[in-house]
Amino acid sequence: ESYCGPVKSVKSADLNQFHFITFVLVSLNAQSHEICFANAGHGPDLYFEAATTSFRTLNASELHEDFRTRQGKKEIRLTLSARDLLVLATEGRIEVRDSNGSMFGVDRLQKLISENQDESAAVTANVLPDARQGFHRRSHPLDDSTVPIIKRNL
Repeated sequence: ESYCGPVKSVKSADLNQFHFITFVLVSLNAQSHEICFANAGHGPDLYFEAATTSFRTLNASELHEDFRTRQGKKEIRLTLSARDLLVLATEGRIEVRDSNGSMFGVDRLQKLISENQDESAAVTANVLPDARQGFHRRSHPLDDSTVPIIKRNL
């Protein structure tokens, strides 16, 4: 069973048809470097494999549209190799638009992650708000703009 189930049962009483909840639960095994996560958010969830310098898009493991009744998939499990990153962005990060109506997009997010792959997760995460601000030019985004990043250093 998905470990989002208990959260779903607790929060469903607080939600009505016009509200939704975004959350992510992550478990990391420090010995095996296995990550297990469930995301009731909007993604994109990206796995950056350092050895091949390639990205894989992971499907959000829980559906948010009707959090009270819809059944989600089970959590996602993966094992991080050295220098791999797990990027759990919300849609507000990629759907922000510039003055011409162009979207920031997944490609731009992936490019920033790739350019900063040798940096710590904290440094990489700190580059993203500046890039969004330069693209969007507003002091605050119109939607949530969260990007937790997990990186295996060794």
